[in-house]
Amino acid sequence: MAPHTRFLTVPYRVIETKFGDKKSNVVTHWIDSVFDSVGATNLPTFKQYELDRQSAGLSHGKYIYDRCRLATAHASVKAPSDPDGTSEARRLSHAASVIRRIARYFIKHELR
Repeated sequence: MAPHTRFLTVPYRVIETKFGDKKSNVVTHWIDSVFDSVGATNLPTFKQYELDRQSAGLSHGKYIYDRCRLATAHASVKAPSDPDGTSEARRLSHAASVIRRIARYFIKHELR
């Protein structure tokens, strides 16, 4: 795993601690339900993240799971991703700041 991809998968794994790593639909629905509350729209990288997400035509939860978490953890022929490529690294970097914000929200509001 490229060093910069850890910044994306580790925060996502924090969220999976509550829901389990086999419950992707639960995690994606949770992300969608809290997204407006996490304050990600204030991030400098949010505009580009949002353009990437909208071009994929996915909800926040599905985009983060399908195009970001799986891209770095399980790249394959069906889900290609080269995190060492410049444009892909940039896309994942924009998403990583959003995912970190979601993970912080999760730690503050869900872990008890």
